[in-house]
Amino acid sequence: MFVTTEIWKMLKGEDTRFGFAPHEANLIADRYLAGFAMRIGRGLPPPKIKKRDQPNWEQLANLHEVWAMCIRKPTNGHRIFGRFMAKDLLVLSLPVDRNELGKQPQYEAKAATTIPIWEAAFPDTAPHTGADLSDYVTGVTSDAY
Repeated sequence: MFVTTEIWKMLKGEDTRFGFAPHEANLIADRYLAGFAMRIGRGLPPPKIKKRDQPNWEQLANLHEVWAMCIRKPTNGHRIFGRFMAKDLLVLSLPVDRNELGKQPQYEAKAATTIPIWEAAFPDTAPHTGADLSDYVTGVTSDAY
C-alpha cells in the first residue's frame, strides 16, 4: 500500500484537522497488509445494510477503478480514495471526511477527483483492473454486496 504524505501524517496521528481516528484506519490498513479477512463492497450498496455487514473497502460503481477505504468510526468517519496499481498494491491518494460527501451524486463527484490525481502522479500507468476480488487482493475476502 502506498499513501500520500498527507495520508501518512493522518495515519501516524500527526494531522488531526479532520477529526480523523488513526487507530481505526490503522486497524483496517493492517488487516489489508497482513492479508487478513476483509469485507469488500463492489458496486452500489443495497438500500439497507446492517452496520455489522458494512465493508471496510469499496470499489465504487460508477467510477473506473476507484476504491475507498471506509473508516466508519467515529460516526460516519472518513473515506480514503485510491486505485490499485497492481494486485495487492493499492495507492491511496484522497482523504475525505464522510460528512462532506453527502448523498451518492456528491460522493461520486468528490471520489472522481481521485482519477486526475492518479493521472498526474502516474501519467503512463492505467489502474489495475479485475473481474473478481481475488484479482485485486490476496487473502480472505467476503463480498459485502
